[in-house]
Parts: sequence; structure tokens; C-alpha cells
Amino acid sequence: MRAVMISVALMLCASANAQQIIPVYQEPHHKFVYSDPAFKVLEVVIPEGGETFDHSHQLDVATVCIECADSKIREPGKPWGSRRVRQVGGFNVTEYVGRPGAHAIQNVGTGNFRLIGVENQHTSGWSTAKPLDGQPGTTLSMESQSFRIYDVRLEPGAIPARHVHTLPVVVVLDAGDVMAGAGTSQASKRLAKPGEWIVVPAGTTHMLSAQGNKAAHLVEFEVR
Repeated sequence: MRAVMISVALMLCASANAQQIIPVYQEPHHKFVYSDPAFKVLEVVIPEGGETFDHSHQLDVATVCIECADSKIREPGKPWGSRRVRQVGGFNVTEYVGRPGAHAIQNVGTGNFRLIGVENQHTSGWSTAKPLDGQPGTTLSMESQSFRIYDVRLEPGAIPARHVHTLPVVVVLDAGDVMAGAGTSQASKRLAKPGEWIVVPAGTTHMLSAQGNKAAHLVEFEVR
């Protein structure tokens, strides 16, 4: 009897450990690649057939899908949800402030599931500054309490897009080849591979210029 009780206790302990929820910062598939007092940039990569640990989110996150294998999500203690399909270059925002959440993600498709994300560090007092004025090729596509997301499309040979955001911006390349920055060697960067990104400080005039003979697509996350 004693042996049975010990065995049951060990099984319960193992089950509890398996269901342990860790902060997103500790989840190995989520790599934080830039940190600022106002926001963080992260890259999520889940290989084909892989899945994350149960992890929690406390802050609002915006993401763009770079490699979009089908996926499933499971909340702790629940079965896996239905198959999810995200479009390459598609973006969304999840608001966790005031309603924290936890989940695991499973790659059930072919190839990698890869996102570039921006986590807003504010828990209140988000900026109400005016959005960017209408610019050729630049469209305000989504707005939430913590982000504005702009869809930027550049044609080859067109006049470079040049504008100023009143808030900091993370610019992520989805497709094409672009020179991005503020016109100085310190601030400019060539974005030539999907998922490459650049941070543009608030109030900085920045330019986006398509290179080569193909159209380019970028997503700009304005951090409120």
C-alpha cells in the first residue's frame, strides 16, 4: 500500500510539473531580441512538429506572421483548439493588460511557424497622439489601445516613402528588399530578408525605399 501511495504521489507531482506555467520571457521558443523602456521586440520560432511550453502573457502584444505553418493553441488543462491558418504578412494584436492569458502553441503544419512581435510595456496611459497623416503606399490598418499598425507597400522605382511618427515605431519587412532608416549610416539599415526589422525613434523622419525590381511589403508597429 505504501508503495502504491508513493507511486501515486510521484505521478501527481510529475503532472503538476508538466502543467507548470512559465512567463513568456522564459519560454525557449520566444526570443526577446530588443528591449526598451516602452517596448520589446520578440521573435517566435516553432519548428515543424514542435510546440511551446505553457506560458503566460501580461502585456499587450502585436505580431506579424513571417512563416505561417498551421498551428493550434491550447489553454492550460484544456484540449488543443482547432487548426489555425495565418497569412504571410498578416498581423494582429492581443490585449492582455487587465486580462492576462496563458497558452501553448503547437506547429501542426509544414515548415516553421515564425512571428515577429512587439510587446508594449505600458499597463495604462497609452498615448493619444494623432496617427500618421495619409502617406502614399502607407495605410493605417489596425488600431488598439497600445498599437497602431500601418501596412506599407512600395513599388520599385517609386519615390521613397518618407514620414515622421510622433511615437516609436518598429518596421518589419515581409517581402521585397528595402533601405530603411533616417538617412544616416547610423540609423539606416538594408532589410532584405523577411522578418528583418528596424526601430525608428519617435519624432525621427525615416525613409523607406524599395530596392531592385520587385515590390516590397512592410508592417509598421507604432507603440502607443
